Amino acid sequence: MKQIEGRVTGSEHVVKQIENRFCFITEEFDNMRQENMELKEKLLEVQSRSMRENLLFGGILEDPREKEDYDNIETETVLKKFIKEKLKINEEIKFHIVHRLRPRKDAKPRTIVAKFESRKDRNKVLRAAPAKLKETSFSVFEQYPYEMVERRNVLWPIYKREQRLGNHARLKEDKLYVNGHRIYPEDVIEAQKMHLHPMYPTTLRKTTCIHLNKAVNF
Repeated sequence: MKQIEGRVTGSEHVVKQIENRFCFITEEFDNMRQENMELKEKLLEVQSRSMRENLLFGGILEDPREKEDYDNIETETVLKKFIKEKLKINEEIKFHIVHRLRPRKDAKPRTIVAKFESRKDRNKVLRAAPAKLKETSFSVFEQYPYEMVERRNVLWPIYKREQRLGNHARLKEDKLYVNGHRIYPEDVIEAQKMHLHPMYPTTLRKTTCIHLNKAVNF
């Protein structure tokens, strides 16, 4: 009997050791995952910072001479002409670099990406675009890393809805604030999956819960 009790005690000790080891490994894994997420966000921030002087121009027809223009001189000429004729900006705009992106699947003209020498010039072009290009096939957008674009796509409908409702909404890069509260894209996606009622009890972030009713009803 004592031998059996001893074996049971020994087995319990082994199980306890395994449980402790498992908890330790789980904690280490969680720490590594958190560190990885933080590094990923820092890298995303660096990528975004490198694009802050950039704008994307869509719908601008390609000049045949651009095909053999390996220095992108013709592309820059095309862009400068577009800015003067379509945006009505006559000041000389200088760029660090201008080039076309890869061909589009829909066969539309390749998007032009331009890195401005002056932040002031970049903002002037961006501000002029909405009014001057309204009801045209042209577009001018800020450039962001792909993952940041995905987040903005989730937040954009909420941003526009909150504006229509008269709330103070601000979307900067991939961060949306509504009346001072941060709205997280991952929480919006989760809310959409759960079809949450505005008063539904949830473990999602408090700042997001306030606006779940708007997040799930575009």
